[in-house]
Amino acid sequence: RQVDEDGRVRSLYTPTAKTGRLRSRKPVKVGSGRNMQNVDADQRHGMRRMFVPEPGQVLVQLDESQAEDRIVDGKSGDPAALVDLDSIVVDRHVQSAVAAFEGWTYGSLLEAYLGGDPEATRRRQLGKKTRHAVNYGMEGARMSEVALIESEGALVLDPDECTEWITRMKERMPWISRFHEWVRREMLERRALTDSWGWTCYFKGLRLGQEDYKEGYAWHGSGEVARLMNQWGVVVVDRGIQAGRWPGARLVQQGHDSVVASVPPESVWDFVRVVWESLTQPRVYPGAGEPWTLAMPVGIKIGSDFSFQGSVEWKRLPERRMMEEAVGGIMGCSGRRSRWWRST
Repeated sequence: RQVDEDGRVRSLYTPTAKTGRLRSRKPVKVGSGRNMQNVDADQRHGMRRMFVPEPGQVLVQLDESQAEDRIVDGKSGDPAALVDLDSIVVDRHVQSAVAAFEGWTYGSLLEAYLGGDPEATRRRQLGKKTRHAVNYGMEGARMSEVALIESEGALVLDPDECTEWITRMKERMPWISRFHEWVRREMLERRALTDSWGWTCYFKGLRLGQEDYKEGYAWHGSGEVARLMNQWGVVVVDRGIQAGRWPGARLVQQGHDSVVASVPPESVWDFVRVVWESLTQPRVYPGAGEPWTLAMPVGIKIGSDFSFQGSVEWKRLPERRMMEEAVGGIMGCSGRRSRWWRST
């Protein structure tokens, strides 16, 4: 049973992952609920469309843009990886797909993807998964296994093909290996890793093995992303709600690199502005070269359900009027002044 008697689905979040990420699971004592961080994004199943905002509200999502890749690239210290590190124009998942697969250029794949080509969409998604596998030292068999688990059996990948994609990407993106070398050197010399927040992960074993190194890669990659979202995203949202800044708003989901909330229409602009400005603050990170600074790009979506089909999206904070018009359209108020609109 997933749904409680009041029609809500609840999830238990605990800070028990080794990287510091929040871990979501079914609440033990309640007996209902589910893991809310792995709700299938495949719209053919329509699972996300079941999750809706409070009556009379809209769902708002702020999402760190391709954040783990940016962190890994920056920490590599490689000049080639630092080019366009903070760009919101370059589609980094398309770049990853071009590095993993033969027969595509960045321009051709991007054009096909934006044109709705199913194969281009599939390649982009697989490029994203391959980049994740390379970032964290996975082999082909492990990449295939993770894809199967995360998709709940919907995505079956051949381990040998995964190995080919991983090998090709390593050759075309050599800075990822430089990132790995830096992490391993830090682990061997210090027996510890420290991130930009001052959090330290210690390695006490007599000998360090491949699994230890993978843990180190994740600590510096996904760990940084999660702490950024938790400290400058989720905490900011929760404090604003508790203080009554956005009356009626509710925190709906934390997805490692994103936060989703149900927000009254008259509060959407202020909510988005506050959280977006918090998440996009410049931050200094350690790396293989000199310390480097990144203001993490953050995308914005507003929609009528968790699938965000038909949503309005921005890659940076829009003008207030533009957002209010979009909210009016989602609320069914296009072309007329609504009661909430007149009050703003």
